[in-house]
Amino acid sequence: MNSSPTSANPTPKFPKKDQAIVLHAINETKLTDFVVAIGNLVQPKKILFASRIANNRICLYLSEKRIVDERVTKYSSLTINNQEVGIRRLITPTRRIVILNVCPTIPHDIILSLIKSFDLKPVSPVSFFRAGIQDENYGHVLSFKRQLFVTPDETIELPSSMVIKHEDTNYRIFFTTDNQSI
Repeated sequence: MNSSPTSANPTPKFPKKDQAIVLHAINETKLTDFVVAIGNLVQPKKILFASRIANNRICLYLSEKRIVDERVTKYSSLTINNQEVGIRRLITPTRRIVILNVCPTIPHDIILSLIKSFDLKPVSPVSFFRAGIQDENYGHVLSFKRQLFVTPDETIELPSSMVIKHEDTNYRIFFTTDNQSI
């Protein structure tokens, strides 16, 4: 039987970032202890890769995104060597909200409170957009646009615009996302 290297070794399947979980590393605890603890939750064969990574963390790639979704929903932590360790996604899904026509006098915390009033969970601070002026002397100029990132929620729909009151003046601001459902 004549076997070529190509036919003997199947093409590797590379995981996606949404298949990874991260745990805080415990001092003097071996990588094996983390892998076995997760293996007890998901079955050993469902773990594809494991490594220590920066900032004293352990990263494990699992065989399917669905398993990651189930684990982080069902277990926010687990016990390893009698210590509680949090489990989270490597990449947290987010949705960007762009807010237009926001007067510069309106503080970020007012925008943040407004977003929270829709039961959205911000995962970033509110930030300004630059005006996009190409002249290097004016590159610092900001626009009336702001943005922030939130945890996506398909059940929440932002209005296209709304009026907010600040310092006895009404302002109409506009919301956009990649998809109006957050």
